[in-house]
Order: sequence, then structure tokens, then C-alpha cells
Amino acid sequence: MAAETISSMAMIPRNRKRFVQNDQNVGLLLQMLDPEETKSGNKKLLLSVLINFTSCSSARKKIVSFGYLKHIKKFAEDEVTDAKKIVRKLSGNRFRSILNGLWPS
Repeated sequence: MAAETISSMAMIPRNRKRFVQNDQNVGLLLQMLDPEETKSGNKKLLLSVLINFTSCSSARKKIVSFGYLKHIKKFAEDEVTDAKKIVRKLSGNRFRSILNGLWPS
């Protein structure tokens, strides 16, 4: 039920920004994706919530910094489409930031 509430809340950009401002919120959400976490609920719903959060640059940075990207990549290897989208967004932005560092505008 909590994942459903977060999912509906994440549809509004202002709510996403507020949610991401607190490091604990992002950390707990990512923690629920841990494969060893049994009480985490619907992982596919949590992944769809994360897709909404990846539209925010600070959320992308936090997702990468918390070290749970390996769990998302594992879901992507298991052919979960939402996980593939998240990995694509996170790795694509990192590549762009490297290019921007090489050729400043």
C-alpha cells in the first residue's frame, strides 16, 4: 500500500522534488528493491516510481550514490523493462556529463 501511495505522489513534479530532498526517503525506497528484502511489496511498482524520480537530476545522483544500482541492474538483466529504462537513464546521463566535461560549452 505504501508503494501505491508513493507512486501516486510521484506523478506530481513538486512532490517528487520534495520527496528527493530528504536523503532517507530515497534510501528507503532503494532499500525496498533489495532482493533479500522480503517485506518490500511490489518491486515492479517501486521500479515505476523510480522511473518518475529519474526525471529529477538530484534523484539520479542520489540513486547512484546510495549504491543500490546493482540491484536495479539485476532486475534489468532479468528482463524487467522498467529497470532497463532506469539503467539507461542513469548511465546515459553519466556519459553526457563526461562529454560535457571534455567539451565545455
